Amino acid sequence: MTSPATPVLVATDLGARSDRAVDRACLLAQTWGAPLKVLHAVEPGSWADRNPALAMDGVRAVLPDPSLAAEILLAHEPAPQAIVRAAQETGCGLIVAGVARFNQVGDFLIGTTVDHAVRNAEVPVLVVKQRVHGAYRSLLVATDFSTCSRLALTKAANMFPDAALHVLHVFDVPLDGWPGSERKSPGLEEQARRELEAFLDHPDFSQTMRNRISMHFGHGVMDAAVEQTARDVNADLLVLGTHGETGFLQFVVGSRAESLLFWSRTDTLMVREVP
Repeated sequence: MTSPATPVLVATDLGARSDRAVDRACLLAQTWGAPLKVLHAVEPGSWADRNPALAMDGVRAVLPDPSLAAEILLAHEPAPQAIVRAAQETGCGLIVAGVARFNQVGDFLIGTTVDHAVRNAEVPVLVVKQRVHGAYRSLLVATDFSTCSRLALTKAANMFPDAALHVLHVFDVPLDGWPGSERKSPGLEEQARRELEAFLDHPDFSQTMRNRISMHFGHGVMDAAVEQTARDVNADLLVLGTHGETGFLQFVVGSRAESLLFWSRTDTLMVREVP
């Protein structure tokens, strides 16, 4: 759980594509009363490497207000490793990162920095995709009833206590799309509802937190169900739990869920279950 004493760490390459992540990190640090750490990985032999004082000024210049109380960190190693190391050394409670870039059809290219951070950092990673227009108000949390997704829900609820919590479970319908499959859906949804109610009846969830939760159900393809539900509830933050141990972001909320981080246009909070 992020607390007023827990720093927020954001990485920037000094390019415009990092601005959204920096702006979001500044807002979160201000909201929580948390120290803000702004990290830039310096390339060997670059102007920043030769002129560290100017590099510090350059990093501060990317802040929406350069006079903000933020600690500037210059790292002399590749950005993925630098971010994880800085998170450990500063005791931060959240890493904020931006997408690498958009491709020709507008998809997000996440890059190795986020991959490495999610798989190796012991704190949540927030991937910022949208411009900042205010605090997060509507959270969509995908769950498969695992301890990992329970951790993600708890973390998100504690980090954003004023936001509505929408919990989504996507279940498979046998022979989905075949004649008669729609008749099986009501029974399966009722079963899923009972399982979700049992999932939420856990000591980790206070009654106050349960009162904030709205339950949602989808069936079929995870990507489509999440996309539709996100639109329905006007979600401005998608929350996913991950083990993050092998491959690229091995999520536990469905076989196709690892694609959610790539195509979803919603800011995404990745909460890793640390072994």
